[in-house]
Amino acid sequence: MSQGNEIKHEEKGGATDRMKEGPFLWGAATSSYQVEGGIINNDWDFFTRSEKVRDRIVKLTSIAAATSNSDKDNKKNKGDEQSSSPEKDTKQNHRSSDYQPQWQLEQLAKQRSNADIIRLQPAGVAVNAWDSKYYEQDIDNAVRLGLNALRISLEWSRIQPEENKWDNDSIEHYRNMINSMRSRGLTPIITLNHFTLPLWVSTPPMEFSRNLLANAILPPKMKHLPLVDPIAAELN
Repeated sequence: MSQGNEIKHEEKGGATDRMKEGPFLWGAATSSYQVEGGIINNDWDFFTRSEKVRDRIVKLTSIAAATSNSDKDNKKNKGDEQSSSPEKDTKQNHRSSDYQPQWQLEQLAKQRSNADIIRLQPAGVAVNAWDSKYYEQDIDNAVRLGLNALRISLEWSRIQPEENKWDNDSIEHYRNMINSMRSRGLTPIITLNHFTLPLWVSTPPMEFSRNLLANAILPPKMKHLPLVDPIAAELN
């Protein structure tokens, strides 16, 4: 997303003009939750604000990062062993093949760089692409780049914020966005669902959630995972 940054357009007859020729679609893409801003009523926003979910993601990615770094160290050790003496080879081969228990992997993760550890954060205002001022500028920049298509996704927590309740203003907003693309010669590509759902879809009634946990429908190890029902995960 450009937020109004100017993009130079190639001279007529250049690569950008050739992109517009023929049936091939050459475009850019966005995702509603990532760019629109102000979306607080969907499951992904819930996950990013849930302390349980955030902590679990940090823990899992920390272990994954530690395992990856451990594998790299073992490969490095093996490389060093090839150039070492036979006596050292025996000792180093033994060390590199030792099993690393869970607590060692977690400890190793703390000592490593945090670059591979995922810390969920709400999208917040994102780049404020819901504001027509900014999405119009992005459409203009797509045209300047010589693109002939632009992909967006629909945020259903805007369109249907509650069960059996439709937000006509949001529907009209998407319609205006699509018409703006068409008026500039861009083919709109619409992603009907980009992995986000309104909270009411993924949150069954409270009583159902309690029964779900009480009857142990989910295996014990899965009860802490926010696979389907955020409320059930929190109740557990």
